Amino acid sequence: MRNGTNKKGIIMCQIFGKFTKWQLTVRKIVDSSPGAFTIIFLMSGAFPAISATRIMDFETALSIADSVNPEIRSGLSRIRESQERKKQIESNLLPQLSASGSYARIGEVPPGKKYLLGTSNDDFYTDITAKQLLFAGGKYRNQIYAADTLTKMEEQKLFLTRRNARLAIARAYFEAVRTRFAVNVQRDLIRRMQAQVTIAELLFDGGKISSLDVVRLRTQILTSRSQQNTLESQVKTRQYLLAQAIGVTDTVTVADSAMPGNIENVPIDLTGLEKELGQSPEMQTAQVTYQKALLDKKVAEADYLPAASINAGYNFEGGSQSGYLITDHPNWIAGVSVTMPIYRGGGIRAQVAQAQERIQQAGNVVAQTNVSLIARLRSAIESINDKKEKIGITKQILESADETIQTAELRYSTGKLGAFELIDAQTVYARSQQDLFNAQVDYRIAFEELAAICPSVLNTKGTGK
Repeated sequence: MRNGTNKKGIIMCQIFGKFTKWQLTVRKIVDSSPGAFTIIFLMSGAFPAISATRIMDFETALSIADSVNPEIRSGLSRIRESQERKKQIESNLLPQLSASGSYARIGEVPPGKKYLLGTSNDDFYTDITAKQLLFAGGKYRNQIYAADTLTKMEEQKLFLTRRNARLAIARAYFEAVRTRFAVNVQRDLIRRMQAQVTIAELLFDGGKISSLDVVRLRTQILTSRSQQNTLESQVKTRQYLLAQAIGVTDTVTVADSAMPGNIENVPIDLTGLEKELGQSPEMQTAQVTYQKALLDKKVAEADYLPAASINAGYNFEGGSQSGYLITDHPNWIAGVSVTMPIYRGGGIRAQVAQAQERIQQAGNVVAQTNVSLIARLRSAIESINDKKEKIGITKQILESADETIQTAELRYSTGKLGAFELIDAQTVYARSQQDLFNAQVDYRIAFEELAAICPSVLNTKGTGK
């Protein structure tokens, strides 16, 4: 019975978390005391749960981020908030109805009250009032327009958030793919070296080379394996960063070990893209901010004008007689009220002046945003052209390195080449493979940076969109 309990305790520890030093101590307690299993079971909720592992390609990562990314969800919430703010302002233009009631017990009835209601010590009063705004100088109408522009602003900010989220995911995803490819290159290099070690041992047995060549190759294999372990650790780190960019806590594994899509020949029209900048979220946000500043000034100027409204009410009061609460003396009131500011100590003028300064500031932001977007666009295109040229150069280097390693391995197998030369040829070939892939990754990231400014480039065939 005790052995069965101990086995259950060990299984529970393995289920609810990886063994830590504290968990190993708990395991010893279970071994020494069968009753401790119950305690372990009750405390198992404190063990950290192992998160799930999800394999994602680039498009899947984008799709998931659109629904779970906290920044995107916050943007949607701000849009709903601004829509409710508009409804709140619109309510000021509708009839305002209110009712009130009061009850009081009077120790000694005043003469006036006694004349009206008799000698009752109870006092009851209730009324219903209505108010309808007629004119307020366009204040609320402009506030409604301003609320509309605020909603548009939040929508543009959400578009920008989604673009930035895509760019962050692209960087994290393709950096993970880059590191994963480096692991595969390192594995291929080790495989080649292991094959050459076998040949070196045969050559050594035949007396064609010294044992030093065999030792050098084996040492290089150990070095390459150490580098492979480092790269595998980097892959995990990159995938953690990818999960953070997506907005999930699961462990994310990239589905690609090579670059998805072929975008090296995507045509890029600078003139057309510059025209597209006017519709970018940054520019739209700046322009909407300018429009809102104009409306805010009109709202401030409305305080110069009179405000008119219709007011109406109905009320009655009463007391108690013969033990019953009765109402009497009903009355009603109706009329029009007008309020006109005469002197506010310059407060309204200062308010309008502040609004005018905000208009000036918003106009400057529009101009600065336009300059910034054009500079970013041209810089992104130059970066893409540079990365594209680098891809062509690294392809040529890889072709040369491939010919070199084939010749080197053939000559080494016949004993006509030393281990140093062979190792150098293998290292150059592996580095050339990685350099070409790095250039392709850099190009893709540069392309995503351009897409963050002008997303129309994603509509081109082969971009993975």
